[in-house]
Amino acid sequence: MQRQQVELSAELVKDRQNEHLPRVAASGRYAYLGGLVAYTPHAWLQNPEQVAVPASPHAVRVGLEADWEVYTGGRLKNQIASQVANEVLETERLTLTASDVRLRVATAYLDVQRNREYRALTANNVKESERRLVQIRSLYKNGVVLRSDLLRAELQLSQQKLLLIEIGNTLILTTQRLNILLGAPEDQAHQLAALSPPPAALGASYPDYLGQAQAQAPELRVAGLQTRLS
Repeated sequence: MQRQQVELSAELVKDRQNEHLPRVAASGRYAYLGGLVAYTPHAWLQNPEQVAVPASPHAVRVGLEADWEVYTGGRLKNQIASQVANEVLETERLTLTASDVRLRVATAYLDVQRNREYRALTANNVKESERRLVQIRSLYKNGVVLRSDLLRAELQLSQQKLLLIEIGNTLILTTQRLNILLGAPEDQAHQLAALSPPPAALGASYPDYLGQAQAQAPELRVAGLQTRLS
């Protein structure tokens, strides 16, 4: 949709530029006049005989018109400049839309990656709690620990298992959202690579990131173009 708007803006720029060109119109007409006769003035008093017209019966007419506005007070120039700025604005909006889609994909990717790591960590905690619960039950049978200690360990294990189920459901939803953004089937699994920032990004400072964002952010360019057009 946004790409079609960019193409429309480009066509409007061409239309405004074509208004500088002269408008030329050509026309032509042909006619055949047959069976014409004429009378010599006052010849009817002497000889009322009709006299044939000696002229050619063919009639041809050709016309050419040209219209060119020599000066319009800068109106066309301003219209062209405004339309060019509008075309650039639509292009920046297209870039902003593409950047927004990439940002959503990256966010969904990070959500999937985070939930996978969280699920693996919680699964390890569940295994550790199960092992510890076995030990506490053995100690409880031997009278080493109290029943409250046993109940506390069982409650902790139950909470961790519920958390593991919740993380699994969240992972399913985030994977579906990532697949929708990528145009893939909702139940498709992804083999996500480990996150490793590029070396160049590790050496940059906050002012560098801020300057890069201000120079390349589509939102700022769109806002500036909207200010120019207003």
